[in-house]
Parts: sequence; C-alpha cells; structure tokens
Amino acid sequence: DEIFSEFNTTPLAAASIGQVYEGRLRSGDEVIVKIRRPYIENKIKLDIYLLKHLARSFAKRYPELAAVNIVGLIDEFSATILKELDYTLEASNIYRFQTMFKDDPTVHIPLVYSRYCTKRLLVMERIRGRNIFEYDCLTVTEKKKIVKSIVKALDDLHHLEPEIDAVTADLDSNYITKTFDRLQKVENLVPFAKDEYIRINGRYYKNIFYDREALKNTLRQYYPRKFCLIHGDSTFSNMLYDRLHERLVLIDPRGYFGKTKFYGDKDYDWAKVYYSLAGNYDQFNQ
Repeated sequence: DEIFSEFNTTPLAAASIGQVYEGRLRSGDEVIVKIRRPYIENKIKLDIYLLKHLARSFAKRYPELAAVNIVGLIDEFSATILKELDYTLEASNIYRFQTMFKDDPTVHIPLVYSRYCTKRLLVMERIRGRNIFEYDCLTVTEKKKIVKSIVKALDDLHHLEPEIDAVTADLDSNYITKTFDRLQKVENLVPFAKDEYIRINGRYYKNIFYDREALKNTLRQYYPRKFCLIHGDSTFSNMLYDRLHERLVLIDPRGYFGKTKFYGDKDYDWAKVYYSLAGNYDQFNQ
C-alpha cells in the first residue's frame, strides 16, 4: 500500500520463472510488475544437478555420446538461466538502453523504477502497444516505416559508444560451437549425414556434416575485428509498436554476447531482424 495505489493480483502474463502483474504507483504512473516465482532458484539448481547426474550416467553407459558433450551443454544452459533469475541484471540492461536512446523520439525504452527493483522483483513503465507481428492490418507504407525505424534504432545503437576489440571465443561460441552442438544431436538421425554432397531441389550442396573444419575456417574469415553495442535478440518478439503515436519500443535486450556484456557482433542483430522479416511466420509479412 505504501508503493501502489492499485495492484491487480490476477497475472497479466506468466512464464516459467516469473509472473507479470499490472499496477499503479502512488505517483499515478502505470507500471508492470514482474515477480519471480517463490523457490524457483532452488528448484532450477536442483533440476540442473539432476540433469548433470543423468548426463554423466548416459555418457558412461553410451560412449558414443561423448562427442555431444551433454554436460557442457547443461553448463551453458545453467549459466544462462541463472543470469535470468536475477532481475537486477535485467533492470540494469534496460536502464542502459533507456539512457542510450533518451534523445531519440522514434524509439522508446521502458522506464525502470530501480528503487523498487530487487533480484526477485522488477517494476517498469507500462507500455501500451503490441508486438509488431500481432498487427494484421498494417498498410505497406506503415510496414516500410516500421522497418526503417528498426534499422535506424539498431544502427544508432551500434554507434552509440566506441567499439571494443572482438573476442574470438565469444564468436566461436555463438556461430560455431552452439551450431555444431545442436547438429550433433540429430546427426545419426539424418540419412545423408555421412555423404560429402547432398541434393536439395535438384542442386548439389556440400554437406556441413562432412567437412566441418573447412566450414569453421570459412566462417572465421568473416569474423569482425571489433564489437559494438548490440541488442542481442532483436527479433519482432522483442519489439512493440505503438500505432497511435507511431513509436517503436525495444524490449528485453539480451545484454551479453557469449561472455561479453553489452557488446558483440552487430551482424548478430541484423541476422535476428532478417529472421523475423524473411521467416514469414507472422502477419507482418503477409
């Protein structure tokens, strides 16, 4: 009662580690309140412990699984999920992005009420908008304007602060290690996995299962020398559009690229945008 004049106890949305509620501060500001589920940290740590135990048992029983490095995959997952449990990190990421775009009228980053935030609680400005892909009646002109706004917002972000030296280990992790770890999971299920060439739509292509080292070396030739500020997960799922005010809202920045905080390969952002544009899985592309 000291903080909120109104608080709706019915969740507005729910996810695996927390629930989202709507409220109003004593100041009159409408807010969204994200609350971590009780005891979820202990439950996740227990699940990770059990997964590792099972992974080690399977690795001993089935030596052919050694190449997949299941324990390593679980370690990578656990590092990511434990970061997401700390809402102060999310608040810090949002605040940094808000500061960066404070002078840009075309992009809005939700305000974070940091004095109310803890590891288990995140209080932020409520935005009246919808995910871009939720609109089914945008005109072609509006769609072009939205895409231009996205391009401008990300380009501005990439140039807001001086670049830093790229970290090869982070590039390998994002572009090579994760990709091949996922492919190895299904390799034995793919009939042509051992063939040097595969035929797709009447054309022959080099099989990436067959010549992995050559592919890795080719990818590394395109690595950037510098990292810049990035969003890290710039799909349409992490963008809202306020049609009334013609305003783009960037939400949920990842805040890291591998082990590097805030900075990364700008092409990673552009690839995420391309995925949303070319994926043809939502109304925006119709």
